[in-house]
Amino acid sequence: MSPSLTLNNGVTMPALDFELTGEQMAGIDALDTGVRNGPDPDVPRPEMFDRAIPED
Repeated sequence: MSPSLTLNNGVTMPALDFELTGEQMAGIDALDTGVRNGPDPDVPRPEMFDRAIPED
């Protein structure tokens, strides 16, 4: 089984049809600084609870 995606027009395309160079992989690896970037998931954020989820 290969990962793929289906477009709105019904065409199925491979989702992972690319390769990264060593330089590109090093650039991605450099993004990990070991420091959390975002809110603490253990701290409640009540301001986020009243968001409406749109119906399709």
